[in-house]
Amino acid sequence: MIVIPSLPSSVRLVAVTKGRSVAEIEDLIAEGVIWFGENRLNEIQTKWPFLKEKYPHVRLQFIGQLQSNKVARILKHCDSLLSIDRKSLLEAIATAQKNDTSSKEYLIQVNLAKEPQKGGVIPENLKELIVCARSHTLPIQGLSAIPPLRQDPTPYFTQLKALCTLYNLKECSMGMSDDFDTAIALGATQVRLGRRLFR
Repeated sequence: MIVIPSLPSSVRLVAVTKGRSVAEIEDLIAEGVIWFGENRLNEIQTKWPFLKEKYPHVRLQFIGQLQSNKVARILKHCDSLLSIDRKSLLEAIATAQKNDTSSKEYLIQVNLAKEPQKGGVIPENLKELIVCARSHTLPIQGLSAIPPLRQDPTPYFTQLKALCTLYNLKECSMGMSDDFDTAIALGATQVRLGRRLFR
């Protein structure tokens, strides 16, 4: 059963559909969901050409760790990249976008807790990455982050929102199935829900 939580109109629901079937995604579309998140290129290539042709209004966000050699193929299908975290990736995106006139959304992933197993730029290096993006004329619309597991997410959500404000970035992507209410209360403009949608 599909259960769509009620969110403020200012908050974008990104339905995480990795491992979900085309039929399940179509059920979400029928409920009015527009934005979807996937983290594997092979799964995107399998499901989304059909879905985007049938439902041209839907939008797809890449939420996994990006590899530079896959950027062009990911951009072919995706409207938003959530996890930009290094200069080499910005350069690959700039190269891939030279012949693409479509409008894309770019978010930088921030590793707020400096966890070695996670991607993301550490906060001290964020400004340098934003400057690099602007030098490549890539508009950065926002930031994303995932707090450490089994910790109160409040200080991390507060920090990410403060960084968005500091750099005048509109989009603040934070909060998932277990903590999206807290994220919204602290200023999220996008939340990523997967398990929470399927009961």
